[in-house]
Order: sequence, then structure tokens, then C-alpha cells
Amino acid sequence: MLCISDSLFGLMIGTSKGTLMNYLNNKLFTINAEGKRPIEAIYGNHTSNLIVFDNGSIKVYNKKTSTITNIIQASLKDAVILSDNLIYLGTNRGVMKVESNGINTFNTQLLKGVDFRIYSIEYNPDDRCLYASTANGLFTIFPDGNIKPLLINKKVIYPNYLHFYNGRIYATTKANGILIIQHGEIKSVIHPIINNQEEILKKISIHQNTIIAKSSNGLFQFDMNGKLLKSLTFSFGFSSKRIIDFTFHQNQLWVSHSGGVQPINLNYNKTAHQKPFIRLNHILVNDELINPFQTSALNSDQRKIQFIFSSTTLRNHESMHYYYKLDGYDLNWNINNYESNQNYLLCFGSRQLHVLFKS
Repeated sequence: MLCISDSLFGLMIGTSKGTLMNYLNNKLFTINAEGKRPIEAIYGNHTSNLIVFDNGSIKVYNKKTSTITNIIQASLKDAVILSDNLIYLGTNRGVMKVESNGINTFNTQLLKGVDFRIYSIEYNPDDRCLYASTANGLFTIFPDGNIKPLLINKKVIYPNYLHFYNGRIYATTKANGILIIQHGEIKSVIHPIINNQEEILKKISIHQNTIIAKSSNGLFQFDMNGKLLKSLTFSFGFSSKRIIDFTFHQNQLWVSHSGGVQPINLNYNKTAHQKPFIRLNHILVNDELINPFQTSALNSDQRKIQFIFSSTTLRNHESMHYYYKLDGYDLNWNINNYESNQNYLLCFGSRQLHVLFKS
């Protein structure tokens, strides 16, 4: 299910059965159940009476007149609703300009220069530019109609998703992090990091100066520098890493995943939690288990020793790190991520292993 926030209708929901619904005052209402295909895209904003969706063809639902109008037979990838009279559609054919020429009637025009498959579009009301991520790269469409490609080191870039926030466009990419764009130029870059690696993000939304993002690994919250704050997937016990969609409605995060649609309280982890313990699970000597709580004298041929330890929590486990140091072997603290094991090949003598946990 896909979901967007609406000031009048509450939470707008598009289902895999082609039904357009809304959730308001703890009640679920059906707006249209005549769709023959899943609703694969749904868009709106808090200032327009229009909802754009795709359930086999691109349609417009007018909240004021309660009517649905067919716009065009195409695949909807994204939409920007500037007013009840002007819409830009990102489709499999390109960017289409849709203008109202009366009540529930529209004219469509395919924009030249961006007439190829669209991944995402976004409008910046401050610089009045329309931005389009396409199969041929990222483009800026200026108010005068001029179109300019955005490049990095003279190379084409292909953002997954475009998001407007605070006068700037944030473009998520596979190879270049999150690009911050203004006036048709790349101003800076954010690198979202999980487990010391840059995460590829499919959709983002910026809320209270933090980045909420979905990837193939789940739903996450980052600060504005790309530092991981928490894994929402694991903190709230989602049944899988697959996130279908998410939106903010009345300052509340709503998430659609394999288990349905649910609200998320982002302040949940700000409450006090008991500090997790570090637990020594096993000790293996020459790949055989020994009692980790019993003193053992090892023979000269028992030199391969493996320590396996864990923390008794799954909260934010993507940001967990174990620091370890073996006396007489390590001079400095080493760091492992939350899934790592460490092997040692030791000489004779007594050794003490020190372990720290940080999340």
C-alpha cells in the first residue's frame, strides 16, 4: 500500500487491488474501488484539491467535486502538483505538463528535452526550477524553459529520488550520496553511512532536521551529516526489511510495509533504556567448544582460539560496534561491527581479553 498525507482527507492510501482509500478520525473510507490494477503511485499536497494516482492509467481525483478524471494512458513515476490548474507528471514517456482548461478537463503536453523515462521529479518554489531524474541523467528545467543537465566531474548522474526541503533539492544517488542542489547547481553532498559503508537510499524525507530514509535494508533515521541515528526497522520490530512507502501525517510518521500500515513514534527511543550487557557466548579452541566460564590450561598444539561475544539487544544494531583488546597481543583497541568474529593465533602465556560495546 502507498500512502500520502492530506489536510482534508487524512491519510490517503492506494492499495494493491487498485482501491483508493482514506483514513480519517480512526475510520477507513473507500473513495474508489474500480481500479483494475494496483495503485502504483499516488501524489498530492496540502494546498491542492487534486490527488494524482495510477491504477492502470493516470487519473486525477478532485476532492472538492468528488470526481475522477482520466488524464493519459501512461505509467506514473512521480508528480508535482503546483495548483489545481497546473501539474507536472513524471512518466515512462517523460515529463508531461498538465493544465486545466475547465472543471475536470485537462490538456497534456510532453516537454521536449526531458521526453524519456522519468525516475523522479521535484519542484523548488524558491528558485522556481523543476528538477527531473531521467534515464538520460539529472536535469534542471528553468522558469524560462531552458533545460540544463547536472553533472559530477563531467559524468551523468542518475538519482533514485528527489526531495524538496528548506529551499533545496535533495537527490539520492547510488554512487554519490545525497546531492544538495539549488539554482541548478550541486552545492554539497551528504554521505549516509551504515557499518562504515555508504547506504544507497531509495526515498528520503526530512523531518525535524533529520533524514528518514528507506533502502533495500530497511528504514533508517540519519542526522543531516549522514550519521546513523537509529534503524527504525529493528527498533520497531518490522517483520521484514522491505519498506513499501512512508509519509508524515500530522507530524506522525506512517510506514507501509509487508505487515500493513502503522504509525511510528520517532521519540520512542529517547526514553531511558537499560544498558545492554556484553555476553561471552562461546570460546573455540582449534574449532572445538570449551567452557567459557572455566579456567583451562591449553596444550602447545591448541593455539587457535576464537572468542564469540554478543550484546543482549537488537536496538539500532546497524550502529553497534565491539571494541576489543587482548593483553600481550593487541597494543590498541580494535573495532568490529555487530556481526563480526575475531580469531587469534597465540603463543604461550596468560592472556586477558577486554571487550567494550558502543551503539
